[in-house]
Amino acid sequence: MLLRGALRATVAALALTAAAVGAGSPPGEKGSQQTAQGAAQAEENPPQNEIPTALGAIASYQGRTVESIDFPDLPKSDWLRLQELIAQKVGEPLDRERIRQSILAGRFGDLRVEAESTVSGNVALHFVTSTNYFIGEITVEGTPAHPAANQVESATKLQLGELYTREKISRAVQKIYQLMQENGYYQSTINEAEVKHPETQQIDIVFRISPGPQAHVGTIAVNGNPGYSIAQIEDIAKIHPDDLVTAQRITRALDRLRKRYEKQNRLLAQVALFGKSYRPEANAVDYIFDVNPGPQVEIVTEGFKISHSVLKRNVPVYEENALDDDLLNEGRRNLLNFMQTRGYFDAKVTLQKRSGPDENALRVIYIVDSGPRHKLVKVEIIGNKMFSDDQLRSRMQVQPAGRVLAHGRYSQGLLNADIRLLEENPYRYNGFDQVKIKQISLRLSCRLMKDRKR
Repeated sequence: MLLRGALRATVAALALTAAAVGAGSPPGEKGSQQTAQGAAQAEENPPQNEIPTALGAIASYQGRTVESIDFPDLPKSDWLRLQELIAQKVGEPLDRERIRQSILAGRFGDLRVEAESTVSGNVALHFVTSTNYFIGEITVEGTPAHPAANQVESATKLQLGELYTREKISRAVQKIYQLMQENGYYQSTINEAEVKHPETQQIDIVFRISPGPQAHVGTIAVNGNPGYSIAQIEDIAKIHPDDLVTAQRITRALDRLRKRYEKQNRLLAQVALFGKSYRPEANAVDYIFDVNPGPQVEIVTEGFKISHSVLKRNVPVYEENALDDDLLNEGRRNLLNFMQTRGYFDAKVTLQKRSGPDENALRVIYIVDSGPRHKLVKVEIIGNKMFSDDQLRSRMQVQPAGRVLAHGRYSQGLLNADIRLLEENPYRYNGFDQVKIKQISLRLSCRLMKDRKR
């Protein structure tokens, strides 16, 4: 019960989370709003299943005529329009069910309805509201050179026009702290201010940053057996004690270490940041790197001589700087294609991996059986009435000899794949369900059978 001139009762305090969803806000806002408001507002905003208890507070007003309805927190120019939106009407008996239905969808963050006896013995209703606000302009002040203001704004993950909650702002501040620490500003302070615009329901957010002194690199330690001393690791990575801490410095240090091992053909090398710890008394950050050089990898061919430059172009482990079965098998397919484009249409390529006795070396062997060399002189297509030769040839992998391919490109697998592709598209795709394509001679002429549309 509240006293306001005459006796007043709080009817209900309802969090309009469902209404916010109806207005287009993400369903997840319900939980985030409740979390941000916390226990301090738990009594003011009871859960949905406690609404009947709250409504019971106005049992003595049930059935009395509603003399007036107002919205004290809103401009009077809006009152008439809002009165038309609610279920409870002026001049009608007060009904608890209508009060429950009188939640204004989407416009308000929460709604509290208060009842008050009037001099005439009727009841006056007061809808006390809290307006929903949406993120407007975001301003960042006081940033150093790195991170710049736009990087800080991006780190907040706040989007123009999304529903404002205190929880989102708290998360944004934590993300800014994380970004500042990554760049060495462990002693930074962040102040956040808000400017509300009731006329547009937008709220501008201002983050004011005092970066403080930038931390320095402390000690460097390495887990594993890198094959180098700590001093050598520091020189290779170009990171030394007393260097300023920046996110870029650590990223580049790890990249330099990886490239050093890659130059030694250690394609399985693993280099990562294991951990870091800040020492406030020295304003320094100590780092621990995890380094596992892995074996030296040699990729060779047997049975047919293929240059190292061709291997590097066709085996993607060199480009990806990684070694796994998928990449090695892709390299096998690429080498097979390489052989077929040079006239070795019956070539076969298999793959073997052999580890050295001390497991410090790994030998990847592509075994190439070239077979005889051929030249595909001509590919003839017979029976194609609906589609031209050029339309069909443009979809085929099998190609006769020419300027680009001196020996052409052919294998039985490629031809079978071309036949399946042509039967599917353009023929079946265009309604020729009964189409059949087959090889009819060693000259690779093809005949289209049952060219009849459904």
